[in-house]
Amino acid sequence: MKNILITLFIIFGLPAFAQAPRHAVKQITSHTQYVGGNDMGQEIVSTFSKEGTMLTSVKRGFGPGGMVEYDMMPKAQNVQHRWNEEHDEDSVLFDGLLRYRFFIDLDGDTLQTHYYNTNGQHSSTYNIFSKAHKHSVSIAYNFNKEGELSNRTIYFYNKKNLVAKVQRFSPDEMLQSYTTYKYDKHNNCVKQTNTNFNEGQKESTNTNEHRFTYDAYGNWTECLYLVDGKHHYTIKREIVYW
Repeated sequence: MKNILITLFIIFGLPAFAQAPRHAVKQITSHTQYVGGNDMGQEIVSTFSKEGTMLTSVKRGFGPGGMVEYDMMPKAQNVQHRWNEEHDEDSVLFDGLLRYRFFIDLDGDTLQTHYYNTNGQHSSTYNIFSKAHKHSVSIAYNFNKEGELSNRTIYFYNKKNLVAKVQRFSPDEMLQSYTTYKYDKHNNCVKQTNTNFNEGQKESTNTNEHRFTYDAYGNWTECLYLVDGKHHYTIKREIVYW
């Protein structure tokens, strides 16, 4: 299954001598335009607190529209509103809770996360740390609404605590896919190589690339997304700082 994921990379804490003093992000408006798809544009408006926590994210345009209000603590849940094709905020098609349960150690690191959606599907993720705040491995188990295991995914992290590779296995422990990641100096993923397997045999490989343009504060303002060297879409972002 191929999904196009649009990710907001908000990076903090780079050395001051490497760039201008960084401001806290207040709002990001991103515009996505697909190559050859004039009617497939998309806009996402996300707001943040002064501490860098995402508060809301509103999506309009191509694909399911809606709003997510982030209220992770202390309720550990968020509320989703999905709108109809006309993006009429008064016509709510879905209003439900996505529930999370967290188990956190004394260092403040999340050892376990249990996620439940309104369709009855759920997943459990177990995190292993080499030391405080340093991921070593994460293992995620995904279940269907009947409670049967769908797949098991293992995430391996590099020294910067970024995902370096991912392996996904079927319920009978056959390797389904293998993915590696490469990052730039801003810790944004610039290359993702995916290898898919069928019955344990290599079936296909594809490479996704992100080519970023940054502002004076190290936050990206434009991203070109390519699959196997072919340009698929461009994201442009307008960033408002506190």
